[in-house]
Amino acid sequence: MQCELCNAHGGLLLWQDDFCRVVLVNDKDYPGFCRVILNRHVGEMTELEASERARLMNRSEEHTSELQSLAYLVCRL
Repeated sequence: MQCELCNAHGGLLLWQDDFCRVVLVNDKDYPGFCRVILNRHVGEMTELEASERARLMNRSEEHTSELQSLAYLVCRL
């Protein structure tokens, strides 16, 4: 599959588990922009099962404070 997010890191790795990773995207027009990338190919959140969407959203709430502590980076997933 030719997916640049599946085949590359997609940015500076901030956090990762067995389900997904959060990367800081290097884009001068969007400083502090983070991307959540699943460890398997998914085009968008609507393709996820309800349990996977819930897991992703629960993770974002749990780890927002961890991400905020990284040089005061505020990342809303």
